[in-house]
Amino acid sequence: DLVDRRLMTEAEVKALVDQRRGFEYRLQRRAARKVDFVRYIEFELKADELRKLRKKRLGLKKRTVSDFAHVQTVFFILERAVRKFQGDTNMWLQFVDFAVAQRAEKRLSTLFARALQMHPRCAAIWIRAASWQYFELGNASTARVLMQRSLRLNPSDKLLWLEYFRLELHYVAKVMARRSALGLQAAEPEAAEKGGTGKEAAKGQGGAGEEDSASAFARGAVPLVVFRNAISGKLGLDLGFRVDFLRLCDEFQGADEVTAAVLESIARDFKKDPKSYTLVAKFCLHASQAEDAAQGGRAGGGAKGAKRRKLAGGGASAQDDDSADGLSVGERRGVCVLEEGLANLPDDPEMWQAYAKFLRDCRKARSDGASCQGAMSGRLDALYRRAAAKGAGALAVGMCLDWARLPSDGSAGEAAAESRLRLGLAVHPHSPELWATLLGLKRFQACVAPCALGTQEATRRPVAALMEAEEALLNEAIAAVGKGVSGLRGDVVSKLAQPLVEKLSLEALEAGEGTTKKFKAAEKLMLRLLGLCVGRGAPTALCCQYLTLAHSTQGLRGVARARHHVLATYPGGDPKLAPFLVHLADLATQAATQAAGEASDGMDLARAALEAALGMARPDAKQEVLEAYADLERRMGFADRAEKIRWKSASADHSTNN
Repeated sequence: DLVDRRLMTEAEVKALVDQRRGFEYRLQRRAARKVDFVRYIEFELKADELRKLRKKRLGLKKRTVSDFAHVQTVFFILERAVRKFQGDTNMWLQFVDFAVAQRAEKRLSTLFARALQMHPRCAAIWIRAASWQYFELGNASTARVLMQRSLRLNPSDKLLWLEYFRLELHYVAKVMARRSALGLQAAEPEAAEKGGTGKEAAKGQGGAGEEDSASAFARGAVPLVVFRNAISGKLGLDLGFRVDFLRLCDEFQGADEVTAAVLESIARDFKKDPKSYTLVAKFCLHASQAEDAAQGGRAGGGAKGAKRRKLAGGGASAQDDDSADGLSVGERRGVCVLEEGLANLPDDPEMWQAYAKFLRDCRKARSDGASCQGAMSGRLDALYRRAAAKGAGALAVGMCLDWARLPSDGSAGEAAAESRLRLGLAVHPHSPELWATLLGLKRFQACVAPCALGTQEATRRPVAALMEAEEALLNEAIAAVGKGVSGLRGDVVSKLAQPLVEKLSLEALEAGEGTTKKFKAAEKLMLRLLGLCVGRGAPTALCCQYLTLAHSTQGLRGVARARHHVLATYPGGDPKLAPFLVHLADLATQAATQAAGEASDGMDLARAALEAALGMARPDAKQEVLEAYADLERRMGFADRAEKIRWKSASADHSTNN
């Protein structure tokens, strides 16, 4: 048929038959492989795709045996594959997908039955079967039966519960859309509460029951039954499981009642979990915004608005006035929820952080002027102060840093930030992060204040006194951090001293004739800090800063001086000094090339530094040092030395891998 319709030549048909014969031989192996079945299927699908393209090009309309041959061959291959690999769920799902794509309804009916009989614990097959019944055949009752049967066999499968919940939500949305198109909207809750008059009142008890049933269905009574059954067991202890239900509710319009019920269950059952209060607060905010958009800025109207206000713990009259305290309706409801969380979890830092994050997000989302943002900043500041009064159980270090970054009114922003950092340090006196932030702030104030005063006033300021104050603050920080649980470490000292060291280094570079004096002042401070770190890990960053300053001010002589002082401070060596020595070798070669007659001394100093680095570096870092060593020799024109070092590097790498 392919040749008669000029879809393939005789040679192509012969090649097709040869390929099939080869695949069939492979399938007859004693130990069959799944990959052979997969490749056979791919070959048949590609051959069928080629046939379709040629048929379209020739303009053939009539359907003949060749239009079905490839599809039937694939079905035959898949049938043998699932018999051979009955325990492979992926093979069954591939069979199902192909049958759905071909709309083979009769075959699918038996295929799903066989697959579920073989794999009753596979949620994907149950979901695929219910989806086919609901979306392809339009049979909601059979889809519901399949999902209920799957849950009887797998009551602890979260995915099945979620998909059953999605199915019921979709069915409610579908029915309500149909009723809307026919003009048969369900009665609104307000109308149901008021009751009817005239003919409506004469319908009797049966008619009222039908209306109540239709209204309950429209509000999502069936999905709520699924949700309550899902959380009735051990799965109900998982907050993330309930959050998944909320995400499903967001996919459907008109699921406000279901969403509110899910949030009520979260607020009721997770009173000791800060995340539950955050979820409810965000819902209150978003629900209020949606009401404002839908009702033209009129918030909290009707029964739904009353239900949301009840959920948020707010009233319905005075609290809906946006001008009372600078908060919108949704923000006020969220604040009420989070205040309840603080009342239940007063010493939980995560609860305080969640509250602060909610207020920060509200402040960031505001676009109604600086005054309203200032009101939100004031509320945030008050919250941070309440947390500071509670102590370390409420005010975490991260909250202190956020508090310090909070904008302040007027020109006293730096003073307010310093005051907040001091309050944070009263709670966390051993925090390196807070001390480093305070030191950086003081350095910023010392740099900005002279510029604000003007040139003449700046010359009269006691610069030495400012430097002494900064150094005293650094000493205070080092002493406080050293009393902490983790103690004083080299990297912490580098972080604390960075602002002051950078200032001293900059002054030494800009001093002109007084460079040597400024350099010695900076060197004195750095060496004292290095001495504090003996036995606590060498501060690599501080050592490299010292080295860079010595090279910039005194050239090769300064590099040698820095090497001498650092190695004298750590006579036993330290693995953390290896990067410092590699940096030293690089600066030594630079200084040697820039100064005439010092090339030999510079290379000797660089090689000595790299040899010392090889002796100090950890085994996993020696390879990097050797590569830097070889690169240095190559750049300086010593190709033979570079080749020997590269061979040594390759040998070391081979021994490490073995």
